[in-house]
Amino acid sequence: MLNRRSMILGSLSSLTLLSTGLGYAESTENFQVAAHSKLDLQEISAQELSKVFSGRRRDWSSSTPVQLVLLPSGSPEMTWLCRQLKVPEHLLRRFIYQRVYRAQLRKPIEVNTSEEALMVVKSTPGAVAPLQLTEELQSRLDELQKRSAVSLIKLSS
Repeated sequence: MLNRRSMILGSLSSLTLLSTGLGYAESTENFQVAAHSKLDLQEISAQELSKVFSGRRRDWSSSTPVQLVLLPSGSPEMTWLCRQLKVPEHLLRRFIYQRVYRAQLRKPIEVNTSEEALMVVKSTPGAVAPLQLTEELQSRLDELQKRSAVSLIKLSS
């Protein structure tokens, strides 16, 4: 019984890891992390990004609370983010919501598209979100950056 259970769990975890990378051949240049402009972030390390999205960092240096903006499970944006963080998406979400339940993190704002994520980041102090940059979204983002409403964060190694 134990061997069968181990085989099933092993198969499920393998399937989960594979499913996060299937069907999306976009290059990493099509993705960015956007932040509310008042955060004044230019660059962030993968380690620091991991702290932000896992809830281990609750406030920005300006004492503004971190507000995560999450896209649907399996979306290209979340797949990209989880690759950057080197964690399966289901584990990331579970960790986030455990921290929310323990009152250690604000509840994430769930949106359906990068366009919606961009609008939430623009209007929510402390907000941060992964975005897939389409041509249309890039032109809107350029406009918002000119007005200092949203900034893109460069990922450093």
